[in-house]
Amino acid sequence: MVVGAVARHARKYLPLHLTIVVACGVAVMRATAGPAVAGEPAAAPEPPGAATISATIGGDATTRTVASASAEPIAEAPPRPRDPLWLEGAERGDVPILAYPPSRQGARAPLMLFLHGMCDAPQNECPSFVQRSTSGAWIACPRANLACDGGGHIWSGDPQVRLATVQSALARLERELGAGVDTTSPTLVGFSLGSFVAVDVAHRSRGPWKNLLLIGAKIEPDAELLKQSGIRTSCWPPAIAT
Repeated sequence: MVVGAVARHARKYLPLHLTIVVACGVAVMRATAGPAVAGEPAAAPEPPGAATISATIGGDATTRTVASASAEPIAEAPPRPRDPLWLEGAERGDVPILAYPPSRQGARAPLMLFLHGMCDAPQNECPSFVQRSTSGAWIACPRANLACDGGGHIWSGDPQVRLATVQSALARLERELGAGVDTTSPTLVGFSLGSFVAVDVAHRSRGPWKNLLLIGAKIEPDAELLKQSGIRTSCWPPAIAT
């Protein structure tokens, strides 16, 4: 079944993509949640024969190479004790959101919004991202708005519908999480097809998103549009052939 294969692909390769994205993801996550970042790469030599992939980070309509990471698969990181909660929409058109609270206690925590891949579900992809991301932020994973025939969900092909779905998710998180979430400098994250949705939303938005992280997609955003949209930090490592 195609949908099952897509979901298995996401579960198999998202951890690898995230290992490679750490180099620039550290910059994005620090912009989101300060210096406490889990999984920051150590200064260690690469294993013999390992391929390297440069991570490119863009800001103020410029890009520069900041680091490289081994493309060899790594063992799964142990899960964090972050019990998620499902936020079910009450209005027509609302999509369910899987939300992980910060594992560190404190005041209001910043927000990272993760958009999953084609014909998949938040519970299949979001946990891998949570395991390798900052412990100081809320990580919320809305489900795409259209059901796939074989299972899972996919994002609408209508850019205005995609934009409305993501904006609605952001507004609901502000409303339902209340004082516990800080949405003054949120990060928008996309994986695979979710990356194309994320960059389209970022291009069309004016103001809400401050950081953009794109994983597992061969895509290069328009730096000038990102600047006009208020994006301060953006990162898109090259796609990995899998």
